[in-house]
Amino acid sequence: MKDTHSPFLRYIILLQPPFFSPCLTNNTNFSSKVVCYVMTRGDFTRVLGDLQDILDGKVQKRAVRASQIAQKQKVTYQLDQLEVMNVLGEGGFGKVKLVKAMDTGECYALKAQGKKFIIDNGQKNYCETELRLMKMLKHPNILMMHCAMQDSKYIYFLLDLLPGGELMHILELKGKLAEDWARFYSASVLVAFSEFHRHRIAYRDLKPENVVLDARGFGVVVDLGLAKQLEVR
Repeated sequence: MKDTHSPFLRYIILLQPPFFSPCLTNNTNFSSKVVCYVMTRGDFTRVLGDLQDILDGKVQKRAVRASQIAQKQKVTYQLDQLEVMNVLGEGGFGKVKLVKAMDTGECYALKAQGKKFIIDNGQKNYCETELRLMKMLKHPNILMMHCAMQDSKYIYFLLDLLPGGELMHILELKGKLAEDWARFYSASVLVAFSEFHRHRIAYRDLKPENVVLDARGFGVVVDLGLAKQLEVR
């Protein structure tokens, strides 16, 4: 195959077991043994798609369409346009509240971070970076921030509601994940990191607590407090 940069080869080099099974073969044309990896046609199609589509360069278009699944439009509200329903979580940074938009009835998570806590703990730069990056990003596997607000005591981030809970909670309940589950959530993280890297962002805080499930069970990467955008040299 002459085109060493073809879409086909770019995908082939990423393949790892268990999809490929290695076997050794003796070939008189080579001075040593050759490892030949064998993949079934069914596994190839399931993981990568139709071979002819790959050779025709259609795989990238399919990947772009997949990344647009469940995209939402950002909304903007003021505090007096939101009804507080409950408290979802609480920590030293402040609280996360369940709120409902009065005009549409749509529910969101409202993260309230105490200004005094941010200043006293030297978190100002981290908070500013998180705000800037979350404004920039829009991807179904990265937590969406719709808008930011403030009052005399708190800075507020209006976020998508993720009712499925942390991946860590599932690991605690099950002990370990089945292979299909692990592959599914790994894929959620992979596409999120692809978006991070497209914007030259180093996430730097990947752990099961920071992968939270949405209402349909998809993994969403949250908490960009330690993320950093790298400069182009």
